[in-house]
Amino acid sequence: MSQSRITIMDRHGLFVEVVGHVLERRGYRARAIAVGARSAAAQVRRVEETRPDVVVLGVDFGIGSEDGDAVLSELVDRGHPVIAVIDGDDPVEQGAAFAAGAHAVVSKSRPLADLLEVVDAAAAEEPEQLSCSERARLVAIYRDARDRHHAAHRRFASLSRKEQEILRQLMAGRTVREIASRSVVSEHTVRTQVKSLLGKLDVSSQIQAVALARRSGWGASPRHRAG
Repeated sequence: MSQSRITIMDRHGLFVEVVGHVLERRGYRARAIAVGARSAAAQVRRVEETRPDVVVLGVDFGIGSEDGDAVLSELVDRGHPVIAVIDGDDPVEQGAAFAAGAHAVVSKSRPLADLLEVVDAAAAEEPEQLSCSERARLVAIYRDARDRHHAAHRRFASLSRKEQEILRQLMAGRTVREIASRSVVSEHTVRTQVKSLLGKLDVSSQIQAVALARRSGWGASPRHRAG
């Protein structure tokens, strides 16, 4: 175990330095890499240069995120056991990591000892402790959420430019009267457009439309992607 090479990669420099230091004290040869604005391919090459026996990878596995899948899947394809470290305990993110091929998943909200235990097991080539049925359950949760997410975005894509603008104004908290005033049209016109967008989104109220848009990340600024 003392000769095992562990590579830690994460967006947060403090995290990789602390974990790397702790692993060094446990006898591992640790390499800490802070992720910058690099492509997924560049990140994989950087990890490969360290010739790791185990990779501890901190990535965003939110629905719609591509960086986690791209980096993790490529490392797994190259034969590296990857421990995915996620921010919380969201079963969707856990399932996304397992679907991409993660050997194990650990939340940053858990004690450091939990991560060290998983690293020890992976370095010793011990099987992952999570049961196959639980792993399959988490993957199923992720795939269901992914399918619903994609279906919602197809509905948003069906909105006209005017309907999209009205939805953005509803998300900003404006009333139909305020939207009509700003657009210099009648309230009846705006209500007709609101009714149309509700039908396309398959919801029954403005509140539901706004909630769906926020859950889906519609209208938000593009998130940082590594790939």
